[in-house]
Amino acid sequence: MPRRNNATANDADRKFPIRVKVRVPPTGLGTMLVEIDVWLTSTFGDEGYGHGSATAAGMDATAYHFMSIDDAQAFLKAFPKLELAAGFVPPASLAESRYR
Repeated sequence: MPRRNNATANDADRKFPIRVKVRVPPTGLGTMLVEIDVWLTSTFGDEGYGHGSATAAGMDATAYHFMSIDDAQAFLKAFPKLELAAGFVPPASLAESRYR
């Protein structure tokens, strides 16, 4: 996965205020990466999300950037096997958030 330069990272952070850091397993995301890319493009379009590398303590990670919390929740609901870089799997009830 190509590394983002600081200008690209800052652009994604400015354009998309919600960032989800996902742990990348030692063997990579495999075919799920293609599934994620197809889902993101079909759901948000080419310019409706951001993606790039991320840093996380003790693990490889990648970041997905969204316009809203609802968008981020839809992403996590669509890919429940993803593990957040914080080291835990989001609960199944995440889509039923009390913050809606």
